[in-house]
Amino acid sequence: MKKLIRLALVGLLLVSFISQANDVEGVYTVIIKKQAEKKSTRWTLSDWLTTKKRMALMDQWLALNTKTTLFEGRFGGSTGSVKETTDVENKKTSNRYEAELLVRMFGLAAETGNLGPHQKFSSAELELMILGSSLQSTSLRGFYGLRKLDWENVGKFDQYYYGGTLTIYLFNFLGVDGRYQSFSKAKDDDKVDTASGNSLSLGAFLDLSFVRLGAKLYSETLKLEHAGVVQPNTKNKGTLFTASIFF
Repeated sequence: MKKLIRLALVGLLLVSFISQANDVEGVYTVIIKKQAEKKSTRWTLSDWLTTKKRMALMDQWLALNTKTTLFEGRFGGSTGSVKETTDVENKKTSNRYEAELLVRMFGLAAETGNLGPHQKFSSAELELMILGSSLQSTSLRGFYGLRKLDWENVGKFDQYYYGGTLTIYLFNFLGVDGRYQSFSKAKDDDKVDTASGNSLSLGAFLDLSFVRLGAKLYSETLKLEHAGVVQPNTKNKGTLFTASIFF
């Protein structure tokens, strides 16, 4: 009889211990859950600074890419001495004239003039403002267009091209820019010669209200094939002085 009582007491003690252990585990779970909730809602100076920085970057991005005007335009031109190099070197003054109209993020542009001593051209292109708020702001624009090239003693070519223009303002009045173009292969009217190539210009400019004055290094490589035979590349290089009026 005494043994049965002892076994019953031991059983009750075990049940009580297990119950208390479960209660302790439940209390521990509740405490940990509350700590996690407190941590998630805790205000700290570092979190505030991080949030402030993130919001400042978002505001800056919106300011840089929000159009403030419905449309804007530009008339411009450039002039300078360009050297043409093939088998021999020739120098000639290059004069180019440009017009550009941007409506929101889409634009149209046209240009005419001479590339070097022996090439005249006219072109028209469609533009897309990828980054930036205006022509007079830090911006990145892509374009696709058609150039009609009249190459003296060679032929006339209709060249499709694509590329991009990058403008970076260092200060409110001073900036740098660059433009790259890649020209697809095009045959002349007689289907004998094929022309292609690429061009790159890098420059700096000074903005005086709606007037921009600048200078740029210009380089273009013209590749020619005559009846399927590759000819020596023609390279035009020089320094062009630029001027533009914005409206």
